[in-house]
Amino acid sequence: MKKNDKKYFWTTIIPFLTYWGLPFILCRIIEPFNRLLDVVWIRVAFMALFDVLSIVLIVIWKKEFIKEEWLLFIHESKRSKTKKFLWLIPYYLLSAVLNGICSRVIDIQILSEPMNESGLDALQFSGNLWISTIITILIVILAPIIEEVVFRLGLFKPLSRKSKVLAYIISSMAFGLLHVLGPVVDGYPSQMWYIIPYGISGFFYAKYYEKCGNIYYPIILHSFSNIIASIL
Repeated sequence: MKKNDKKYFWTTIIPFLTYWGLPFILCRIIEPFNRLLDVVWIRVAFMALFDVLSIVLIVIWKKEFIKEEWLLFIHESKRSKTKKFLWLIPYYLLSAVLNGICSRVIDIQILSEPMNESGLDALQFSGNLWISTIITILIVILAPIIEEVVFRLGLFKPLSRKSKVLAYIISSMAFGLLHVLGPVVDGYPSQMWYIIPYGISGFFYAKYYEKCGNIYYPIILHSFSNIIASIL
């Protein structure tokens, strides 16, 4: 990996460690802290805090890139932009169908839904307006931005310069691992199977990113996917 790629990689991974690594350690290693998170509003505030911190780090370190991509995005011709948005439909449908089939097979085999999703659903539909609003913002806006910057920019883009196949495998599986490692560490090893459907989603986000050439497109696809998943 070249020097610029290493810098590119680490200035993306550090926000990810803030987004996921540090909260993971605090929740699962420091027992008193974990007990504190049994209080729902504290858990939600905790999640929001680290998501916002990650966004701040991304803006600080990726400011020029984000600005450049945004200018390219908004000044892209209407025809080109419309064409790329139309591509979103088959990419979403393929991802959703394959993810759904795979998840259903795993559901039947291990008699358990993906715990990452069920936990967020419980918070999102808790009946508390403030909690539901915050969780919806995290799922629909902040998570897609952070995860696309981390997995598509931080992993897929630099790795694809060496090997497209390796880039797809590593970025997709890392994306899947993010969503299952918590439950696995908590004592539910069968949840590891869900790395496959999550990995399928990660694969299509990467394909859409490669197809469109601008990070805002997979962010939109990811956000759209999360909105549909929340509704269903």
